[in-house]
Amino acid sequence: MDELLKDLDNEIWSRQIPEELSREGGPRLFPIIEDAQHHVRGFAGPIVVEPDGRCWFLGVAVSSSCRRSGAATLLFNRMVQCFKEAGASYLTLFTGEQNPARRIYERAGMKIVTSYACMRKYPKMR
Repeated sequence: MDELLKDLDNEIWSRQIPEELSREGGPRLFPIIEDAQHHVRGFAGPIVVEPDGRCWFLGVAVSSSCRRSGAATLLFNRMVQCFKEAGASYLTLFTGEQNPARRIYERAGMKIVTSYACMRKYPKMR
């Protein structure tokens, strides 16, 4: 997984995924794709279902060597199947307007419910 996270170069996932994998009680289910040498080339998840039936996940990602192969769609669809098996009633997610995975979500029938702006002020700015 370390090799994949380095390839993805995503600051948030580089923090969140190792935290999830080392969480007390063990990691939650995380569908992955491995190559023939057992290197992780993609992930989706984790599978998290809240008591009210809402499910959510940290992300869907594949290595640069696997992009445009359908691997991310396969992972997303497997993750949705896992959510159903875990008793989820509905899925929510937050994604950016330019996120390439947005096409996967839309093809799966997800609809935009609301949009918002992400605002940030850097410490050195006034």
